Amino acid sequence: VALCVRPKVNTAAVQHAIQHRLFCRPSQPSGQPWPLCISLANNNVSGQGVLLHFRWYRCLALLAALMCGAGWVGHELNPHTPYYETPMEPQVPVDIADDTIFDFDQKSGEFTRYAGW
Repeated sequence: VALCVRPKVNTAAVQHAIQHRLFCRPSQPSGQPWPLCISLANNNVSGQGVLLHFRWYRCLALLAALMCGAGWVGHELNPHTPYYETPMEPQVPVDIADDTIFDFDQKSGEFTRYAGW
């Protein structure tokens, strides 16, 4: 609030700073500013270094995608990769009496029947 009512003391320096900021921005040869959606890997906006820098990022992204794809294909084609099914609840035998208790053994994968309570 205090800045709104404060008197302007150095308007010439502010105008000079705004003009300097405009000159520091990269602009097209016609003097118009570059659009924000321009590809810095294809257009020479701020010199060859920036152009090469963004081309390097594009190359790294392509290499990362290729390595991920090759790793996935290698994993899927490997015959030694174990295939894990979705874990399901063990199926209780149908012939259950109401007073029969079953216990599922994880190691053997079988049910143990306990008759009676």
